[in-house]
Amino acid sequence: MPDEINTNPVSAESEEAQEDINALRQIRLDKLNELCAAGEDPFKITTADQSAHAQEIVDNFEAMEGKEVSICGRMMSRRDMGKANFIDIRDRSGRIQVYVRINDVGEDTFAKFKKWDIGDILEVRGTVFKTRRGEISIHATALRLLTKSLLPLPEKFHGLRDTDTRYRRRYLDLIVNPDVKDTFIKRSLIIREIRNYLDSKDFIEVETPILVQNAGGAAAPPAHALCRMGHFFTFLQNSIRIVATCSRVALPCGSRRVWPPLLAPEIRPSLTASAMASFAQSDTLSASGKMLRSA
Repeated sequence: MPDEINTNPVSAESEEAQEDINALRQIRLDKLNELCAAGEDPFKITTADQSAHAQEIVDNFEAMEGKEVSICGRMMSRRDMGKANFIDIRDRSGRIQVYVRINDVGEDTFAKFKKWDIGDILEVRGTVFKTRRGEISIHATALRLLTKSLLPLPEKFHGLRDTDTRYRRRYLDLIVNPDVKDTFIKRSLIIREIRNYLDSKDFIEVETPILVQNAGGAAAPPAHALCRMGHFFTFLQNSIRIVATCSRVALPCGSRRVWPPLLAPEIRPSLTASAMASFAQSDTLSASGKMLRSA
């Protein structure tokens, strides 16, 4: 085990990029301070009106055309044409285009809207229509700023590609990469179905630690995890030891079947760094002593 923690030197490029981000953040903070001084602090808003979702409008356009709807979502892009703007709003279901015109929302609201930034969360009220190019959109009649984004999103065309940033700032990865969000949702649904299935088979959940101070798991090679705060190493639990812990706790008490609710990572020599971050498994143990691989 190494005695020291290796740190990578910060490059001049990254320092310059950080300075740019800090400057942009200060600009957005100034806008937020202006809102607060005017008595329009967006962070004091606790409720919003939402009658439909973006994908729902797209899927049911024929039934909703011409009807007034209210949606809430993050502004992901803007196309400024002077007194009229097209913006893209993304909510939890998907993306939809919004047409904002000064004559429809009013001069005061439009002036405030022009100061809003990409990443801000808005409430939009308007009617559903289709543009001349055939894109389903919302013709806005009212706008409201719900949350002010203080940091810029990654550049549109290049996106968020740095692997380290994606893993360390998952919230940013979920905002700019819809495929990643879909993966998270599917993973959650899979875990829920596994839990429902095991519950129907009278399995009992038994929580076990993931990080321990001594290696275990028969002949399986141990995997180390560095705790930077305490400057010490711990070991990752593997599936064999987790199930054995479950059996020692639950089976002597009369529980026939057990399983750990926390998915334990399994480190294999053939796995790459990116695969290890997304690979997990959960094992189950019945009273007969047979271990069943469930996922």
